[in-house]
Amino acid sequence: MQIKHSEFEELLGIIGDSLESAVRPHVNDHYAQLQLQAAREALRHIAARVDVRHQDQELQVNALRGAVESLAALGFSRRGQQTQSTKSEDAQTELGAEFAHMIEQIYAHPDASVRERALAPVWRVVRRQFDSEGQRIRTGRLSRALAPHSK
Repeated sequence: MQIKHSEFEELLGIIGDSLESAVRPHVNDHYAQLQLQAAREALRHIAARVDVRHQDQELQVNALRGAVESLAALGFSRRGQQTQSTKSEDAQTELGAEFAHMIEQIYAHPDASVRERALAPVWRVVRRQFDSEGQRIRTGRLSRALAPHSK
């Protein structure tokens, strides 16, 4: 069973809240109460650093898909095959290749006004990626995000 990160964060929060509200009132020993408080703090600390790679991949796939559709609507041709993959990593790779193919067409287009309109969805994807990286840096998730995928 795979638990998506948001559900896992909620689960850790519920466990921590239960320790505080249901268990701690029944513990009379001061040292044991401190241990419960430390366990709750540890759970909060873990929940704040849950790996967000899965969510980031889904967001990136959606951003790429939106950009590819916007570029197709502006008349830029797709590579010929629609991305059908349901696995985030595969879809991201396929859409990334299609996106790169369309960017080549943008820069080869002779009309500057068309290039300008076509670059708007490209910059949205780039901006989203920078925002995502900034979030990783601010939350301390950068080292985990840069770690190689384990397979």
